[in-house]
Amino acid sequence: MFTDIEGSTLLVQNHTDVFFAVVDRHFEILRQETLANGGAVVVAHSDALFASFDKAGDAFRAAVAVQRSLAQEKWPDDIVLKVRIGLHTGEVYPVADAGIGYVGIDVHRAARISEAANGGQILISSATMAELDKDKVDAGTNFRFLGSHRLKDLSFPEHLYEVRVSGLDRDFPPIKSIDNHPTNLPKATNAFVGRQSDLSAISELLMRDNKRLVTLAGPGGAGKTRLAIEAARALVPFYGDGVFLVALGAVAKPNLVLPVIAQTLGVPEYRGRTVLEGLTHFMATRQLLLVVDNFEHLIEAALDVQMLQERCPKLALLVTTREPLRLPEEVVYSVGPLDLPESPLEAVQCDSVRLFADRARIVTRDFVLDERTTALVTNICRRLDGLPLAIELAASRLRILSLPELSDRLEESLSMIGKARYGTDLRYSTLDEAISWSYRLLNSEEQDCLARMSVFRGGFNLSAIECLCGARMPSGVPLVEILMSLCEKSLLMTNTAGGSSRFTMLETIRQFSMAKLEASGDAHACKALHADYYLQLVENLSPGLVGSGQRRQVSELQTEMDNVRAALGWSMEQADFDRISRYLQALLWYLIPRAQFTEGLLWTDRALTIASEVKATREVAVLNDVTGWLKLISGDYAGGLPHFKAAHDIFKALGCGREVAATMITLGATTAATIEGDEGPNLVITALELCREQNDPHSAGIALIALGEGARGGGDMEAAAQCYREALVLMRQCDDQYWMGALLLNMCHVSLRSDDLETAQTYLREAIRLANEYDYTMMINLYVALAGELALKKSNAEDAARLFGAATSMLREVGVSFEPADQAEFDNAIASARSQLGGARYGELAAEGMSWDKNRVLAFVADAAG
Repeated sequence: MFTDIEGSTLLVQNHTDVFFAVVDRHFEILRQETLANGGAVVVAHSDALFASFDKAGDAFRAAVAVQRSLAQEKWPDDIVLKVRIGLHTGEVYPVADAGIGYVGIDVHRAARISEAANGGQILISSATMAELDKDKVDAGTNFRFLGSHRLKDLSFPEHLYEVRVSGLDRDFPPIKSIDNHPTNLPKATNAFVGRQSDLSAISELLMRDNKRLVTLAGPGGAGKTRLAIEAARALVPFYGDGVFLVALGAVAKPNLVLPVIAQTLGVPEYRGRTVLEGLTHFMATRQLLLVVDNFEHLIEAALDVQMLQERCPKLALLVTTREPLRLPEEVVYSVGPLDLPESPLEAVQCDSVRLFADRARIVTRDFVLDERTTALVTNICRRLDGLPLAIELAASRLRILSLPELSDRLEESLSMIGKARYGTDLRYSTLDEAISWSYRLLNSEEQDCLARMSVFRGGFNLSAIECLCGARMPSGVPLVEILMSLCEKSLLMTNTAGGSSRFTMLETIRQFSMAKLEASGDAHACKALHADYYLQLVENLSPGLVGSGQRRQVSELQTEMDNVRAALGWSMEQADFDRISRYLQALLWYLIPRAQFTEGLLWTDRALTIASEVKATREVAVLNDVTGWLKLISGDYAGGLPHFKAAHDIFKALGCGREVAATMITLGATTAATIEGDEGPNLVITALELCREQNDPHSAGIALIALGEGARGGGDMEAAAQCYREALVLMRQCDDQYWMGALLLNMCHVSLRSDDLETAQTYLREAIRLANEYDYTMMINLYVALAGELALKKSNAEDAARLFGAATSMLREVGVSFEPADQAEFDNAIASARSQLGGARYGELAAEGMSWDKNRVLAFVADAAG
């Protein structure tokens, strides 16, 4: 449980004499109710409190008691004290520091939930909601589902509930989540200096002139990314559906640009629909601004971007690149170096000098611009051609050099610039030499570490650095000290958001460092270490990607996907089929639940092309099996069939018993779906017997699902229900939440067909909890439709019509339909509701449901399902 006082700054300003007594009394109430309900106070600081409980019900009762006690208290000066409370259930890890108490991603999630609340409001997560015994909740208390909300620094959206307490406020403003101002723009770690005219010009192009494709073009180190982010940040209020950063620096192939945009926006892929079509459906009517960063190495994808904008009239793009995209609608805005002073009098107002001074004060707090220092700084900025990155690198050197020494060394180091690169843009030379100069000032251990870290893409953590650099460190030289030194010199950046340190390197510095690594002859060995490290990580995370603890594993894997893609791409270049097959096998159940079929098939197609002349090995069988699964789940049964056949034949020839049975199931399922006759079902029945003999419950569960689907398609609901029930028992045993969710919805279908409404509602209620918890998009669409069918069976045709309208709208929004059997049942239910209500009344109610946003739909379904 996290709490804090809303508006505490205003309270201390307006009620200084009594504020601290109020805070003390507030803490007294919090401690009293926490202890009375079996909790413990972990940390109390400023106006915030962190408490822990062994049971979710105890935390819930404490939170309600706190709000009631605070509301009943007579505060001095007629103060209205409003405390926000957030509850979350998860794993924490104790630390020795009493001022911290516990760490872990779930601690951060609880804190973010509290921050999203309004004063007087209690918000709880779906994890806590699932642990509450609703029968023991106070009769004067109920819950309102607020929908899915993205919270700061967290990868997954959180499904939040509001606790409504009788006698207390129930009407609150919208909660303070990212979704109410949708953006993923990173928080600035230092001041943005200067370029006000650039910011104004970019804003005018996008807003006043209605330009929809603005390209910031300029050399590396000119500050394009930071300028784009700052310009976009100011525009967040004007783009109602969001402003999002799409980082392309780690993307290696042009055909991955659209999938990366889709993943950034959370747009899933569906059967029979391209990524472009999916993005079009999502963005066709939305007012969005995308900041697409580092496009220069993916220029071939410019036409994809053009097609996207042609189909999405409200989509604006702000692109950073070293060269223009050369598209008809493009407005190229050149980003050059910062202004340089023309005279000493202008220096203190000049952006380049102001930037140096700002960064210098970070290093030496007493730094001031006076007559002497201004002249030196002006000289430094001139020698660096006003390039922001070069200026920041130089300023970081004031930790070890005086300002005169810095100026003298730059004068000497950069004296030959331009002579060796006649005819090129001197700004590139200046930047290269500035980075080279910073590099030469490092000691040998720092140089080696920086070079080896250039194999990372995106962010990376300390454990990964230790793998690549730890063995190279001389005895007695702590790696952490080297990292601190590199951060202090602006060659490395660190961020602790999310509870652990992650490091990043600017792309210009990474490319320079990679050149050093290549020249050293260590690049191959270092990339192999990198590939092995992330392979081990992916394989360790893989078993939990569909389990009850998947949020943590999936979040960690999402964070590392840039490095995973880089490692997998390098393994492809090496034709290392062992690594390739292991990577793709481990990633399969990360890709499928998130419907990332395009990216998965791009990898498998590339791998199978490389393997086309390789003999039938186990690795080739695995590649075919992974390809088959991606095609099967995306609805391409005919496309999956030959891959399952190839995998099955190879595994059979190699005598791989479990794999033979597993591929026999999918071979049978795809055969049954594409070829009439008994061959497919017979293969699945044989495979089920083998799985039972081999004591393989998960594969047995998959076989039973396949048999259940066949029985249901043939109209034998009793046989289908029996298969589904047996499969659900096995999937619960294996803790596979993905297949559990699919089975619960299938069993709800069967129960509805059998008019067993109580059982259908029980299955639906659990499916709702599970689909919301893990954000399984297609399952959510289906359970909305099933909730409508349940309402119809209960003779509530009006609610059914509203839910059918909502489900239709949600499907149209993403441009998909259900699987054929599900779609047929949905269409029949709509026809029945229309017949009962009459066409006009049905249309009116369905239109009402279509007008609801997703959160309102989910809240309505949650109430209806009990």
